[in-house]
Amino acid sequence: MTFALKYDNYNRGTVNNQIMKRREFVKTLGGCVAALAAPGCARRRDTPEKYQAMVKGYYRMISGIDRVIGRLQEELVRQGIEQDTVIMLISDNGYFLGERGFAGKCLMHEPSIRVPLIVYDPRLPQALAGRVITEPALNLDLAPTLLELARLPVPEDMQGCSFAPLMRGRNQPFRTEVFCEHLWDHPQIPQTEGFRTGGWKYIRYLKHPEYEELYNLTDDPNESQNLASDPGQSLRLQSLRRRCRELAESAAHQGGKK
Repeated sequence: MTFALKYDNYNRGTVNNQIMKRREFVKTLGGCVAALAAPGCARRRDTPEKYQAMVKGYYRMISGIDRVIGRLQEELVRQGIEQDTVIMLISDNGYFLGERGFAGKCLMHEPSIRVPLIVYDPRLPQALAGRVITEPALNLDLAPTLLELARLPVPEDMQGCSFAPLMRGRNQPFRTEVFCEHLWDHPQIPQTEGFRTGGWKYIRYLKHPEYEELYNLTDDPNESQNLASDPGQSLRLQSLRRRCRELAESAAHQGGKK
């Protein structure tokens, strides 16, 4: 299928409009977060027509990336280095396409912070190809992973962990928790920090301490049920809140050393 045909198919179809279905959900959000939904939608997807145009354009861009990767692979074959070249596909951030009534990429919910990570290493045995590795990887892990794949030493003071051993099928400890932060000082986008461990996620807003979010990602992967005010989760909330604060202080201390 050519890129032109993909473009035409997107124009013919209709994308499921998440925004129009989530208006009631936005009303349940804390004020600092609900305020983010309105300007983002008004500028980009406040009508069904604008939503269709924006989301289809986003999908066309992904199709274009897919086509370019194919051209890269063809060029590697032409140069005779396809068996000694690792291809890694990753994005810098996720993106809301109307989920929760939001647009953009600045919050700690799954559509915003999760990105694709696909690695092709032709040197791996066929038995290890096509696997899904469930350990959480971060963008900090890319540099040490690439260095190890290139058989170069990884500096001891480099942040991140190489996930090359996981690619090779080795059963070894890897990270079990993730800390994320968005500290851009913007009048319409709240500064936020998030902590994820196991099947749980905690989110807080630095200038709005009165509002927190707690999600059971195992039972509620779409993060539609905020459990922060559930008395039955008070101990878990305190524990995750404390751990998030510890990781934030550690990150600030490491940043101060540089």
